[in-house]
Amino acid sequence: MDGSGEVFAVNRAASSMCGLVGRSVRGRDVWQLLKEAFSMDHESLAPLSRPGGRLLAGPAAGVDGRLLIVRNELKSPFAGVDGFLLQMVEVGLDQLFRHQKDRSSRYEALRGMATRMSRTVREGLGSIELYASLLRRSLADDPESEQMAARIIDVAGAVVPSLENFSSFAELRPPRPVWFDLAELCGETAARLRLVAGGGAEIVVRGEGECRIFADRAMIGQLLFNLGANGLEHGASSLPLLLEYRMLRAPEQGFAEIRVRDHGPGVSPEVGDRMFDPFFSTREGAMGLGLPVCHAVAEAHGGCVSWENCGGGGAVFTVVIPVEAT
Repeated sequence: MDGSGEVFAVNRAASSMCGLVGRSVRGRDVWQLLKEAFSMDHESLAPLSRPGGRLLAGPAAGVDGRLLIVRNELKSPFAGVDGFLLQMVEVGLDQLFRHQKDRSSRYEALRGMATRMSRTVREGLGSIELYASLLRRSLADDPESEQMAARIIDVAGAVVPSLENFSSFAELRPPRPVWFDLAELCGETAARLRLVAGGGAEIVVRGEGECRIFADRAMIGQLLFNLGANGLEHGASSLPLLLEYRMLRAPEQGFAEIRVRDHGPGVSPEVGDRMFDPFFSTREGAMGLGLPVCHAVAEAHGGCVSWENCGGGGAVFTVVIPVEAT
């Protein structure tokens, strides 16, 4: 490519990966070709606009997993060359799952402790709600005291979402799969997130129509909600949170891919190394279990969850699960 992105040549392997076999591309704009091949917008391609840029893209024609695209500069005043080269490397699904397995091994030591803590907290919370309810009934003739008892019940109830994450990490039940439409669940999750955010958040759902998968609907819903809540927390309030879904094809089994993208500052290397660790959080007072639960749910379905920073700011979390979990 020359400096402006005009294509000089494409080798046979790249043509196959991009679905360009048999087409004349010399003189075409490389950015437009990539948009067509991978259904991406200009903002998504931003990492490749600078020297050394890298982008994980796909799937595309002839590719079972995804593609890592790397930009290398080609500059030689003596040979009259001033442009760049885009190198494409196929990343198979087995490589996408490798980080998931490594992460799982680190979780085992913490799960026993978390299981005991979860049971203790759940029993204590149940007792608080029970006795507060009985107290509230006995104070029916004392409105002020009865209101205080009602407040105790409300505060105990507010702990439930955090306890659900804690319990899911500690003692994740086996999935109870049913066939359902992932597109419908994404829409429902977006509505829940808007409600939690107070109605001011813009959440955009994108997909390829109906996307039916055989999985545990409640567990996948929890995964989507956790990723969305994480995106709303760290994203820019003036820009939308994107929730995307689509189907992938592998040689022996189909996969569904879910992407949740925010437009915040992105993830620093220090945080990226630890953000899936149980009980780690950059937010004071948070339990740090939202992302570990996402990992556990994906793993329980034979899938994986990964992340990357995006050009132009923000981060995207990607979940890949089999269409028919076993």
